[in-house]
Amino acid sequence: MSMPKVAFNPDEVEQWMEKLPTVESKPVKIRAKVEHRYERFIWVNVKGQSIWLPRKLVEENRDGTLTMPDWLAKERGLL
Repeated sequence: MSMPKVAFNPDEVEQWMEKLPTVESKPVKIRAKVEHRYERFIWVNVKGQSIWLPRKLVEENRDGTLTMPDWLAKERGLL
């Protein structure tokens, strides 16, 4: 399996982190398959859609789900 080509901008993660104190959010669980783990982000497959998510904002659960802020799930089209 070849590695996905990712246009990853580390500054984008930092911009999201700056939102945290000002954005009211609730944690949501999303069923996803983790395809690759990198130092600062994870590459996941959700319902056939491959996307990357910042590791700082996502928790991997033992039941095959990911927990993340609802605003991130909405921004990535997962809700």
